[in-house]
Amino acid sequence: TSLCWAPGMIEPMHIYQVRELRWKLCKGAPAFTAVQGAVAALSIARNLASLHTGFDADGNALHPQPLVHRQLAHSSCIPHLVQFLLARSPDLVEIVASLLKTVIQFNDESLKQFFKTGAFYFILSYPGSNFLELAHLLAITHKKQAFHTADTADKRTRLAERSYLGMMLPECMLHILDHYGPEVFAKAFVSENNTPEVVWTHEMRTKYLLPQIHSHVSEFYVRLKQHAHAVYEYNPMPPVEYPELEDEIWCYRYYLSNLCNEEKFPEWDIKDHVEFLQALLTMWRRELLRTPVNISHDEAYKLLELEKVGWEDGSPVTENTLKQAYRRLAKLYHPDKNPEGHEHFQEIHKAYDLLRSIGSSTQDGPRNNVILLVLKAQCILFLRYPAVLAPFKYAGYPLLLEGIEIKEDDQHFLSNDRAPMLEAGTKLCWLTCVCCELNGEELYRSKGIELLANIVERLLSVLPKEGSTALVGCRIMTYLIRTLAGLAAFQDPRAEVYLRPLLVHDILKSTYFENAPSIIEASIHCMTKLSASSDLQNMLLKMGMLWRLIPMLFNYDVSVGEEADGQGESERTYSSLDQFIASDVDCTNMQRAKNKIACLAARAITDLAGLLGELASPRNDEACEIISALFTPSLAQGFTEISPLELLRDLNDNIETPYAIGD
Repeated sequence: TSLCWAPGMIEPMHIYQVRELRWKLCKGAPAFTAVQGAVAALSIARNLASLHTGFDADGNALHPQPLVHRQLAHSSCIPHLVQFLLARSPDLVEIVASLLKTVIQFNDESLKQFFKTGAFYFILSYPGSNFLELAHLLAITHKKQAFHTADTADKRTRLAERSYLGMMLPECMLHILDHYGPEVFAKAFVSENNTPEVVWTHEMRTKYLLPQIHSHVSEFYVRLKQHAHAVYEYNPMPPVEYPELEDEIWCYRYYLSNLCNEEKFPEWDIKDHVEFLQALLTMWRRELLRTPVNISHDEAYKLLELEKVGWEDGSPVTENTLKQAYRRLAKLYHPDKNPEGHEHFQEIHKAYDLLRSIGSSTQDGPRNNVILLVLKAQCILFLRYPAVLAPFKYAGYPLLLEGIEIKEDDQHFLSNDRAPMLEAGTKLCWLTCVCCELNGEELYRSKGIELLANIVERLLSVLPKEGSTALVGCRIMTYLIRTLAGLAAFQDPRAEVYLRPLLVHDILKSTYFENAPSIIEASIHCMTKLSASSDLQNMLLKMGMLWRLIPMLFNYDVSVGEEADGQGESERTYSSLDQFIASDVDCTNMQRAKNKIACLAARAITDLAGLLGELASPRNDEACEIISALFTPSLAQGFTEISPLELLRDLNDNIETPYAIGD
C-alpha cells in the first residue's frame, strides 16, 4: 500500500501499479523483447480498429465512432500511442503510424488536437528512411489542426499558414504532400533535390530540422526515460530556418530564384501557366503593401525578456538565445496554451521576427529582391509561352508602369540597385505588349507611351554612343524601343506618337548605337511600324530616316551566308501581333547582325515609300522620287519585292551587267 514517486510520474502511485518495477523484478528468459511485445500489442489494436471501421459503405464517417476507435483516440490513451514513434524501431513506427491514422481519421475532436501530443515533432524527428506510413499520417492531419499562429485565422491563405508543418518544413514539401500525395512526399523527404520545384537536402534535414526538434523536446526525452507514464506537455517550437532558402521565394509551385537561374535550369518546364501568372501578380501586390514593423529593437528586447534566458545588455543576441526566449514565452502566452494571451503573443512573434531578421531586408517594407524575381519569372512565362497567355489580358500594368517610372529628380536610375529592376520591368513591358492586341491596347490606355518616351529621353542623355549591350542601359533601351514598336502596330498609339515629335526623333537617334545592334534593329522595326501612318511617313522623311537607313544597305556581306540574315523577319507578313522575339539582345556575330540590319533597313525603306501596296503602308510620292533618283531602275525595282535579299546582293556584289554596274 506504500506510495512511491519518481521523476516523470504525474502523481505518486502504489508500488504494485508501477509496471516498470514489476518487469524489472521478473526472472527468467523473456518471451518477447520490449520491441516485440510492443509490436504484438499494437498489431492486435490495429487489427481491432481495422475490423471495426469508422466509415460506412459510402465513405462517410460513422457517428458515434466504434468503441475501439473512441477508446484508442481518448486523451488518456492517444499520447502514449504517439510516443511509440520515439522508439525508432522501423516495424514499430510503421504499425503505430498505421494505427493512429485509422483511429483519428474520422474522429474530428482527436484529429484537431493531434498536434498537442507532439506527434508532428516526433514524426519529423524520425531518422529512418521507411517514411511512407508516417507520410500517410501527415497527409490526413497536417491541415486539420486547430492551432494558432501569430496571424488570425482569416488571414491564412498560404499553405504554409494553414498547415501545422509550415513552421518546420519548406513550402515545396508541403506542396508535394498536398498535391502529389504521401508516396511522392515520402520519397522526396529522404532524398536530395535542388530544383525550381523542390529544395530539400539531407543536410537541411540533419543539420537544421532534426537538431532543432531534438533541442525542443529534449526535456521530454529525459522524463520519458525516467518513467513510461510521462506525457508530452505541448509547447510551440520556433520556426526552423534553412540557410539554403534564405534568398529563395516560393510562389505557387516554384522557387523563383532557382526558376530564374536559366544557366542552371535552362528551359525548365513550367506548368499551369495562367495560374502561375496570377500567383505572381498576387505576390507582387502583397509585397508592395508590406509595411515596416512598428516596434523598435529595444522594445523587442523587452518583449522577449531576453535577460531571463541569460542575455546581458549590450551583448549580441544569438539565435539560440532567441529560441530559448521564444520557447519560454510560448509556454505562457501562446494561444494554444493560454487563449487569453493571443494579442500579447502576436507582439512576441513580431519581436522574434524582427530580431531574427536583423541585417536582412525583411523588416523594411517591400523587398526589391522579391519584386525583381517576380518580374523575371513573368518574363520567362511570356517569352516561352506567348501563345498560351495570348487570350488573356495582362493585369499588371499599373504595378509595372509604377515600378519603371523615373522621377524627374532621380539621377541614379542606372545604379546597381535600381538598374536590374528597370531592365526586368522594361523587358516585361515589351513581352506583354507584343503578346496580344489586348495587352497593347491596355498599355496604351495606361498612358504607357508617355512614360516610355520619358525613359528613352533620359537614357539617350546618359548613354555613350559607343555603348554596347554589355551596358545595362543599352539593354533597357532595346526593350523600350521594342515595346514602342509593338504599340506602333495600332492606330491610336501611332496617333499619339505623331503628337510627340521628340519621341520620333529619339527613335531615329537610337540607330546611332553602332555597337548595340539590338537597339538599331528595334529602332528600324519601330520606324517600319510607324510608316503605316502617312503623317508619320512625312515626319520621318523630314527627320532624315532615308539618309540614315540607306548606308546600312551597303553593310551587307554576301559571303557570311543568307540562311539566317533576317530572311525570316523580312519575308514574313508583318501583323499587329508581330512579336519581334527572334532577335537576342546580346550580339554574338557582328557581321550577321549587320546583315540583318541591312534586311530590316531595306524593308523599312519599302514601307516608308509604300511600295508594297496600301495594305502594308500608304504610298509616299516624295520617298518614291528620292529612291528613283538615288538608284537605277533595276535596283529601285528591288524595293518593291517582299524579300530584299536579291537587292542587297546586287548592291554589294562586284558586278557588271546590262542592268547594273557595281564596284
